[in-house]
Amino acid sequence: MRYEHILVTTSAGLATITMNRPERRNALSEAHMRELIAALRAAGDDPETRAVVLAAAGPVFSAGHDFADMVERDSGGMRRLLATCTDLMLTLQRLPQPVVARVQGLATAAGCQLVASCDLAVAAEEAGFATPGGRGGWFCTTPMVAVARAIGRKRALEMVFTGNPIDAPTALAWGLVNRVVPRARLDEETETLARAAGRGSLASKALGKRAFYDTIDLDVEAAYARACEVMATSAMTPDGREAMLSFIEKRPGVYPPRR
Repeated sequence: MRYEHILVTTSAGLATITMNRPERRNALSEAHMRELIAALRAAGDDPETRAVVLAAAGPVFSAGHDFADMVERDSGGMRRLLATCTDLMLTLQRLPQPVVARVQGLATAAGCQLVASCDLAVAAEEAGFATPGGRGGWFCTTPMVAVARAIGRKRALEMVFTGNPIDAPTALAWGLVNRVVPRARLDEETETLARAAGRGSLASKALGKRAFYDTIDLDVEAAYARACEVMATSAMTPDGREAMLSFIEKRPGVYPPRR
């Protein structure tokens, strides 16, 4: 598929999807988001893809929604665009492979929501994160859904009420990102984390990722009931059996590509 707003590359099982609208600060127009959804789903369907990196060209990761694509919309058009944004965020979590955000610069509003919606994130030391709607007249209601689940209520409310940005070390301390590294090491560290997250059985990882998101907001008894069923079912699969046998036989596990 040919893309206008993004770039897609693959290397030894790692797919990198790069937002490529630096002149618009990688703002998320509806067309841009639809391309991201299409590329993510294509990567998700590829049995050879073990992990996905979401990256951005230019100095800004993403400035959030593209207001030029919004200001003339009626309420129906606005709902359609926000539904597309929701579809994008859910696609990140429903992908069978781990998705790692590579954040080289500022991520604001829906751009911060993108980072929070990825499974993992690595940030450069100069990166920043903000949900700035609280400073003006359009509150960051949809970004806070993902951000609050990543960092908790009090910190999320501080971000959405004040609109003040947080720096990369604060994002690390609050749990919005997994690593903060010098910019020169960002690509290497992101790839290292993505490849580590993508090793082993792809089928098992896909089941595990879905179960994580299915159980994270349940009460503890319901979460254990769901997790036990998934784990028991997974134990009966060829990859589950191979995990046990390879451990007993003291050899590396052998797992075929996901089908």
